Amino acid sequence: MSTVMGLTAELLEELDLRPGHRVLDVGTGAGVTAAVACPVCGDRGWKIPPTSWS
Repeated sequence: MSTVMGLTAELLEELDLRPGHRVLDVGTGAGVTAAVACPVCGDRGWKIPPTSWS
């Protein structure tokens, strides 16, 4: 397991996510944290692409 994946796994364990929790993932990576958190918390969310920020 890569260092990044290991740190992501530790982060998600520390968050102790549960169904119904709301998560804001503001990142610049590959979206791994959001990809794992979504099935745990539920996928009723928004994805705002960076191109709409301006």
